[in-house]
Amino acid sequence: MQTVPLLIRIFLPPVWLLIFLIGEGVLNLWLPGPKLFETPWNYFGILPLLIGIGLAIWAHQLFRSAGNDVVPFRNISAFVVAGPYHFTRNPMYLGMTLVLLGVAILLGVMTPFLIIPIFMAVITTLFIRREENLMETKFGAVYLDYKHQYGDGYNHTSSLFTELLHHIQF
Repeated sequence: MQTVPLLIRIFLPPVWLLIFLIGEGVLNLWLPGPKLFETPWNYFGILPLLIGIGLAIWAHQLFRSAGNDVVPFRNISAFVVAGPYHFTRNPMYLGMTLVLLGVAILLGVMTPFLIIPIFMAVITTLFIRREENLMETKFGAVYLDYKHQYGDGYNHTSSLFTELLHHIQF
């Protein structure tokens, strides 16, 4: 069984989403940057916001109905490929990312958009990689075939950003 660090057990993905939503708000107030979307165009942010919420809820319900615990690293007893899992391996995380995108559009300024790739890198580093290792161990070739067949744009985008961060000196 994989040992999960205390930090990850306390700061679960919804907590990270809340932290990054607050970050978008703080950037909007203190360092908004150029205006990208004037009213009423910024209201188009409602669309990715609602799609993200719906996608996360749908994936959550499928996961629970299969008998899985939605807390990462706990009680994964079934391999879910129905619904949104048919087009992305991480619909709950994709939903959270769409929520951040929707809020950034609603805010209408540039700097909240900077939060999104950072959120993706954090989620990939802290959760997705660990979860995928667990799935590979638990379900073996079946999961590897699924992973290969349903390549995940979310993982690809956040992996590219994570690689970029490794090469930047802070």
